[in-house]
Amino acid sequence: EALAALAQAEDPTVRIEARLRLATGPDALQAELVSALESGSSSARTTALAALARHQITSAWPLVARMVRQKEFTDHPLEEQRAMLETLLVLGPERGEPVAVELAKKGGVIASGRREALRLCAIEALGVHAESHATVDALREIARTRWGTSDETRAAAEAAAGQIAARLAPSGRSS
Repeated sequence: EALAALAQAEDPTVRIEARLRLATGPDALQAELVSALESGSSSARTTALAALARHQITSAWPLVARMVRQKEFTDHPLEEQRAMLETLLVLGPERGEPVAVELAKKGGVIASGRREALRLCAIEALGVHAESHATVDALREIARTRWGTSDETRAAAEAAAGQIAARLAPSGRSS
């Protein structure tokens, strides 16, 4: 009864989490999260994205990828963009990495603050979630780029490449 009341709360995080707990199965859970993703509220979408990643609902990957590829993606708040990129990488790293790398590479002759912030989001998400040598190489290439890439972006790309390379390196332990 209390959970049902929370499912009607105004706060999107409380409402979505309560509805997830009330979901009767995986299909109902996914339907609830997809509904939240399609809502007009940035807060609801960000909460839904985090829940998709936490519950590993990989079937939602195409929807998240579509959201990232839309022209309106750059109009979303930075935190929501970060959540979309992280969810994309968690749900399907092999398909999400090229999408995030493409965003990370999108510089310009003159670096704009908004574009550099998005590039940093993509680079940081890759540093945390990426799993491929190709992504390490792409990030190192960004780190070497001089035109249209801020010092901060180059440093972040080098750091992210190092994070991924460390994860990919053999542990040195014998079995």
